[in-house]
Amino acid sequence: MKRSHLLTQGLVCVLAAVVLCGCAMFAGGPSDEELITAKLDAWKAGFVAKDIDAILAVYSDKFTHYEVSDKDGLREFLEGAVDMGYLEDIEVNAEEAEITIDGESAVVYPIDLSSAAGSVTIELTFTKEGDDWMVSTMDIEGL
Repeated sequence: MKRSHLLTQGLVCVLAAVVLCGCAMFAGGPSDEELITAKLDAWKAGFVAKDIDAILAVYSDKFTHYEVSDKDGLREFLEGAVDMGYLEDIEVNAEEAEITIDGESAVVYPIDLSSAAGSVTIELTFTKEGDDWMVSTMDIEGL
């Protein structure tokens, strides 16, 4: 009887340790790659819906680019693209995209974007801002 009681107590302790360790492992939330993938999915959905606010929600307020300058310039560019029909029949393909994380920076490449206006390949650079990842710059091939 005493042996059975000790065995039961031992199993309870092991189960408690597993539960506590398991909870501690999952308490941290999604990984950086999962957070970036979620942002990429939101970005793709924004393009398909031609929803400029949804697209820009993924971009940092500190976003810079050599052609559109900043986030406001990107908004103007995207509004013009929508007005001119460049986003009609848009398809965003990130199936081959790889996420490369290096500290507080991550690159997602290649992302193929095609529409009635043609096709381009995009590289998005994300920067960690607090617990979130935001697009800080990008490079567009084929424009």
